[in-house]
Amino acid sequence: MTSVLVVDDEPMLRTLVADVLDEAGYFVTTASDGEQAIERLRDMRPDVLLLDLSMPGIDGWAVLESLAASKSRRGLPIGIMSAARNVERAIPFSGAVRLISKPFDLDDLLQTVHELATHSAVSYSALHPELPRRRPRRSFASAV
Repeated sequence: MTSVLVVDDEPMLRTLVADVLDEAGYFVTTASDGEQAIERLRDMRPDVLLLDLSMPGIDGWAVLESLAASKSRRGLPIGIMSAARNVERAIPFSGAVRLISKPFDLDDLLQTVHELATHSAVSYSALHPELPRRRPRRSFASAV
């Protein structure tokens, strides 16, 4: 089951998004701010992160910086849920970033999460080209 971490400081929006994704068959975890998001990301590896940028305290930009500093989190597909217009600067932080402009259509949200989850299913080596690739082992039984 695809897991999604939803981070937004607006309780009604966070609950709505979580309910819609849950109904669509996703395993959803939520966080109400950047600090909770970073804690959740220490404990889990979601397949998709939906992240609001404008939050009090530790905001979404700080979460993105934290992800960029973590080699184990590189390539995490991220949906930026924001009304902000300067989200292009978020793109270098992740292998897949999509903008979900607020207010958004729920069908568009589901489509975006599906696309991000599909990207998450891509092989780890494709998301991390800087890592050495292992050659497949030859099986002597298959050569017979």
